[in-house]
Amino acid sequence: MKSLISETHSITPRRPAFDFSKSSLHWIKDDPIASNILNVIHPITPAPERWFCQTFREALPYIQDEKLKQAA
Repeated sequence: MKSLISETHSITPRRPAFDFSKSSLHWIKDDPIASNILNVIHPITPAPERWFCQTFREALPYIQDEKLKQAA
């Protein structure tokens, strides 16, 4: 199989530091309800992300193209 990827990039993990001390309580301007709805949704997003990562880990052995495997 021929790779469709012509460029190579590697992802380097990093741990950025953020200062939220000057952030407002409601981060969507003039809409505290939307801010709170999204705040409630945030805790449930790791579960689908874990599933997505697990799916890729399980698929990796079936990828024969080395460039595509590195990209995945």
